[in-house]
Amino acid sequence: MSIQKPSKKLYYSLRQTAAMVGLTVTTLKNWEKEFPQLKPNRNKAGNRFYTDNDITLLFRIKSYMQDDKLSTEAIQDKLKDGESLSASDNANLKLRKILAEVKMEVAEILDLLNNR
Repeated sequence: MSIQKPSKKLYYSLRQTAAMVGLTVTTLKNWEKEFPQLKPNRNKAGNRFYTDNDITLLFRIKSYMQDDKLSTEAIQDKLKDGESLSASDNANLKLRKILAEVKMEVAEILDLLNNR
């Protein structure tokens, strides 16, 4: 029996995204109001769904807040100016996203095993 890695998800739900980025659902919704660049798509039922680009942006905002200790206004300015990230910062964000995806997959596997 072989185990195959599931294909990469095209989008993530609000709860999945919040868990991946390490935020509460409320914080995530508030950030949508504070940062106009963060505009998740919605399905016909009105549920939010986030793409890889949205998740990368969320990790970037979180990094600015926690690592760089920037205010909301300063972050908005950086995002509006389209300030590019250094190669090391970009690599760091990619690794954070990959780690979050792996954590989510492990949690899903554990749920499957516990429900057997």
